[in-house]
Amino acid sequence: MREYAFFTNFPTPQKVDLFNRLSEVLSGRIVFFFYAKSVPKRKGWERTLRRANFRYEIMETRRVRTSIGFASDEGYAFLPTRLPPLRHFRKVVVSGGLTPSELLLALRSVGEGVPYVLWSGAPSLTFGGWWGVPYRIPIRFLLFSNADVVVAATTLAAEHARRLGAKRVMVAHTAFRADRFQYDKRHRGRCLSLLFAGRLIKVKRIPDLLFALTGVGGVALDIVGEGPLMDELKALSERLGLGGRVRFLRSRPYEEMPNLYRRYDLLVLPSRWEVFGFVVVEAILSSVAVLVSSGVGAKDFLPPYAIFPVGDVGEIARKVEHLKDPRRREDLVSYARKRVEELATPDRWATTFASALGEN
Repeated sequence: MREYAFFTNFPTPQKVDLFNRLSEVLSGRIVFFFYAKSVPKRKGWERTLRRANFRYEIMETRRVRTSIGFASDEGYAFLPTRLPPLRHFRKVVVSGGLTPSELLLALRSVGEGVPYVLWSGAPSLTFGGWWGVPYRIPIRFLLFSNADVVVAATTLAAEHARRLGAKRVMVAHTAFRADRFQYDKRHRGRCLSLLFAGRLIKVKRIPDLLFALTGVGGVALDIVGEGPLMDELKALSERLGLGGRVRFLRSRPYEEMPNLYRRYDLLVLPSRWEVFGFVVVEAILSSVAVLVSSGVGAKDFLPPYAIFPVGDVGEIARKVEHLKDPRRREDLVSYARKRVEELATPDRWATTFASALGEN
């Protein structure tokens, strides 16, 4: 029986976990191809791929200058310089940032008469900035409308795919081996220890959280991460009179994150958009209550009262106040953990993907 080809931009620890499981489900009848969409993210590839139990090849790419916003990497598109003959494969999987690289792969697949499956986490056309929308509309329409199946990482991504012409959509929530984060604890007291973890960049909308805290007493916040907005956020915190309640801590190595989460009562992620939001799942499994904006893909695991509209500072404050009750925090964690364990496991992802490929 012919094999499958899976093209994606770069390996991550989460992808390796998923691909190991998918290769098992398909009895090894799949080859993964990684290409260098973003040079900085190539750092650590060798270490990441040591855990790979699947067959793979690394493809080189040519960096092509485009207008700002055409591709996600500062106005450059990264196109593979060589593709294997796709007609040898039963189906092709195209995955990445829905950029010209993915469009090239999809058109080549169609041209050689091989159906392709698109794996997408894109939540909206504005994902990547407003300036790129005119380019994204035709690229995504061609990618979605010609796909045999679109496998979406979240319900947000599924809705976006349908709006842009996808004929058949399946949801396979992004997952990873999360056993290291499993931790059970009781919530106590009404004075909250809050956590934000992530890059200090505009899309995370961290000022919304700082403004919200001015209306909520008995709350302290740790911001764990680094990025270009560090000085600006520190200045805003002082200007709002939050200096004694907000700490800015450096980023932590991934291995230290399980112990970090366990110190907190509530994680807040106010992002404009998040393809998924791994910190949400990590916090939930660590028995930390979570509040997220409506632009976060991982909201799929949370009850409605744990989700606020993007940019609604007053609603953030009200929901933080609501979760001062430790029983509510425990109820939220219990609900969310069941959803994660039901929807976001490597086994479920792999079997859903195998079904999209026509194996089940």
